[in-house]
Amino acid sequence: MERFAKHRGAFAVLFDQGLTSLAAFAISIVLARIVEPNEFGLFVLANTVLVTLTGVLSALIFLPYRVYAASGQPRAIGDSSLRVFLVVALLASTVGAAVIWKMSLDNVASQQLAATCYMYFLGAFSIEYTRAVLSTHGRWGHLIGNSLLVNGGRIAILAILAMTTLTRNLTVVLIAISVLPLSISLFSWWVFQPSRCKEAETKDSTNTAALFWEYGRWLLVENLAFAVSMQYFAFIVSIKLGAAELAIFGVAQTLLNLFNVFLFSLTSYALTSLRRALIAEGAAEWKRQITLLARVLVPLAGAISIACSIKAEALISLVFGDRHLGAAALIPMFGIVLVLNAINSCLGVAFRTTGLPQVGFFSRVMSAIVAVLAGNFLVDAFGVAGAVLGLLISQLIWLLVYVYFGLFRRQLSQAEISKRHSSPTNN
Repeated sequence: MERFAKHRGAFAVLFDQGLTSLAAFAISIVLARIVEPNEFGLFVLANTVLVTLTGVLSALIFLPYRVYAASGQPRAIGDSSLRVFLVVALLASTVGAAVIWKMSLDNVASQQLAATCYMYFLGAFSIEYTRAVLSTHGRWGHLIGNSLLVNGGRIAILAILAMTTLTRNLTVVLIAISVLPLSISLFSWWVFQPSRCKEAETKDSTNTAALFWEYGRWLLVENLAFAVSMQYFAFIVSIKLGAAELAIFGVAQTLLNLFNVFLFSLTSYALTSLRRALIAEGAAEWKRQITLLARVLVPLAGAISIACSIKAEALISLVFGDRHLGAAALIPMFGIVLVLNAINSCLGVAFRTTGLPQVGFFSRVMSAIVAVLAGNFLVDAFGVAGAVLGLLISQLIWLLVYVYFGLFRRQLSQAEISKRHSSPTNN
């Protein structure tokens, strides 16, 4: 019982991420089996835009909130952070809807989707912000309750719609699964109200925005570069090959995205846990925890990749239906991407928690340049497989940059970490 109590935060975050990923996976499965491949391709496009925009909010809101709260800087906590979030989220949702509208050309269905996506994006952002607040403040019970209401509700709504013909209308599904999370997340904020916490201190929104920008500017550029190096290939497939081919790409990616249950939950928890360990116990304890994280995530990614590659056709047929069997050929390559992503995620957490987020920036910029230069050629030459090959190349570039700074520049040695940590500006 004492051991469970010590790690209850990890269990709560894992449960929350697991349920969130399960809800997203269930939505993808239902839509892939019911709607036409072209419509599912539009759904994949919407999620590609969502991932890109979530990276922006992660850099400007979610990660600065987590890191400054864990560092004991109460000025980053308070009602002002909600106001900053709402401004950025509303702007990002508008941009996302405009991008989908622009790419829709004369496709009426995707133009309707563009209008719906404004609410879809805003609902998704509200979920992430509420999760960041609750987990940062260690409100594990409230985090689990919020997750049950939001994700359980989404799955329940989807089940009800599946009993009718409404699931064949992508716009209706997105509206249904967007209103609930947005409402519950705002209710959770009202119930919790971080400004009631003893360490909380409401500050002017401008000061909070400046503080978040000070930390997040490197991460913003990094995440934008990430969008180019990773999401760019999906956009190229959509433009050059069409929504049906993008659906095949999305099915293969979705199948292996089950690993994100572990990846997102553990790395999210590790950002706060490792920072606190470094501040309170020093570089040795930090090294022990980051090593443990890698020993869990990397072998797990390898095992999932091998299993899915061996049974690719059977799994796709069972989960998504026979009309998406073309995605089976992409699974082995996506499996390699998955393993490399697990390694890079651990290294990214290591550099961020030791005060070097700019290392991730360099890796993303280099891979983004390669993606822009090679993306069109890879898709023209190899079709959808070329897009997956582009993702693999991007992950390899990230790994090379991390190895250079970590091994050759020794930026992750205990001596260097202790030296940086002893500086007053890093405490």
